[in-house]
Amino acid sequence: VNNTSAAQVGALKDAYFGSEAAGGNLHYQGHAVTYNLPDDYKLAGNLPNALGAEYALVSGTHVAADIDLASKNVTGNLYNVWTKTNTALQVDELNHELVKFNGTLANDGSIAGTATATAIKGNPEGVLKASLYGDKAQELGGLVASKDTTNNWGAAFGAKVQNNLYKAPVVTEVPAWGESTDQNNRK
Repeated sequence: VNNTSAAQVGALKDAYFGSEAAGGNLHYQGHAVTYNLPDDYKLAGNLPNALGAEYALVSGTHVAADIDLASKNVTGNLYNVWTKTNTALQVDELNHELVKFNGTLANDGSIAGTATATAIKGNPEGVLKASLYGDKAQELGGLVASKDTTNNWGAAFGAKVQNNLYKAPVVTEVPAWGESTDQNNRK
């Protein structure tokens, strides 16, 4: 419902970046619902942490995506947000990637491509299917799913565009040479 039409996709560059721009990137942020994707954060190589840092899940699962309007390339990922607190009580926020994806934006607003479950081993390869929604592509919705039907994984996601619509600069007239600008020369 309310898919972005081909004519509206063609007008996105002007709507967000102006008619003079060669292109631009639309950035989307949102959330996803996942299945069979691990949500544990592990240190690289599962090495024990000698400093005794504690990890805590803050928020999951997020989606970030970018669409290059000139090349029609789509890139993005799904991730969880974790905090790491060390013994000195310093807190660092970490994004733990679950899935990365890339694809191509078609003229009708649909997106097709590939996905890789970076959080799992084995058969992480999958597909990306998504679409733009709204007259100015205000929303992006889609799914990533494994190609392997035995050890399957996937996610459905929705995101909102983070860019502001283009506003043409205000042109102010420069007074003519010798013309008063202080309005004190009125009769």
